[in-house]
Amino acid sequence: MRDLSRRLAITGGLAALIGGAPSLRAAKPFFAQGTMPLGLNLYVLAAMFRQDPGQTLRAVADIGYREVEATLETHSAETLRPLLANAGLRCASLNILPRPLRGGVSLLTDSHIIAAGARLMQAAYVTLTLFPFPEGGTARIAEGLSVDGWHRTADQLNAKGREFKRHGLRFAYHNHNVELAPRGETNGLAILLENTDPALVHFHMDAGWVVAAGHDPVTFLKAYPGRFRLMHVKDIRASHQVNTALKADTTEIGSGIIDWRRVLDAARRAGVRHFAVEQEPPYAGAPIDSARKSFMYLSNLSR
Repeated sequence: MRDLSRRLAITGGLAALIGGAPSLRAAKPFFAQGTMPLGLNLYVLAAMFRQDPGQTLRAVADIGYREVEATLETHSAETLRPLLANAGLRCASLNILPRPLRGGVSLLTDSHIIAAGARLMQAAYVTLTLFPFPEGGTARIAEGLSVDGWHRTADQLNAKGREFKRHGLRFAYHNHNVELAPRGETNGLAILLENTDPALVHFHMDAGWVVAAGHDPVTFLKAYPGRFRLMHVKDIRASHQVNTALKADTTEIGSGIIDWRRVLDAARRAGVRHFAVEQEPPYAGAPIDSARKSFMYLSNLSR
């Protein structure tokens, strides 16, 4: 194992995440139309999407988003494909859970079924959005995840990545903050990054969850170039208490502590090509208003 204490330590706590000196380069929109489209994880609009997916997708497109991340928990791929096309939206990722929720597909679903849905929706990736866990809850199990446990998870991800590759699909793993709980001189995320095959397993960085654990996303992006292909753009309130127990005090993008110009620039350089806004409940108002506020901030953010 490489020396992660040197590679991943953040000696200044969260200070590195807060804005530094302004750039002297000519301003250029980060999410330039057609080159780096900005997306939204439909999880933010879960209730609205469940009730009327067509109206929800049109509202997302009207804000200006060009990509979405979706699940098949409440609507089938056959239902969603024409609605996405009518709204002019692309599906960056078909997101799946380790275990089924409300009858939707999950990591336990036959990969042929997941692949059929992903292809129908023309999803760029299939993303596992939470670490695999046995029945009985997540937070308690996460606290007890060991180094050996994370190695077993890496093996499982490699196996699933191989299955999806046979179907012509790319498989990604999305982190929370539990992966960043210290395990000696390492942590779960580092173990997964260093023990999965880059040809089989990509990573979907949730920048907000990384910060929620007291780490700097840029450190990981620089340490593992090319491994992170997608990113959840999620901001963290100054009132947040650092933890690794699936707790995050989130807010609209631009209202929290993260220096997004710095993080997004590092992400682009490291190979991230799909960016999706995400925010955890509760919301200050209507979730669609939060999605709009985040879009307005990011669409005006220059490199």
